[in-house]
Amino acid sequence: MSEKRQDSKRRILKNGESQRSDGRYCYKYLDELGKSHFLYSWKLLPTDKLPKDKKECKSLRELEKELQLKVFKGIDISQKSITVLELAEKHLEQLNVRHNTKKVI
Repeated sequence: MSEKRQDSKRRILKNGESQRSDGRYCYKYLDELGKSHFLYSWKLLPTDKLPKDKKECKSLRELEKELQLKVFKGIDISQKSITVLELAEKHLEQLNVRHNTKKVI
């Protein structure tokens, strides 16, 4: 039977979560293209205290929720920034766009 991973405070970590040697928490995920990305935070939970001399930040679990919400809403997380033209082209690729919309652009 394998043991579950724990952080330095003996809390069980979820899949993709880890704690680095400097104390930061890390979450690894894959985008639609299969490329690895990471989220970092000094806090695992919103109730955790921030280490001394560190800037205020969201907890890792909050960042994970935001990421999952973006995926659920269909927001493309593989691109950090997108131009208006790329967004318009993506909209026109949808099947239920009327022909009048395509004429305008």
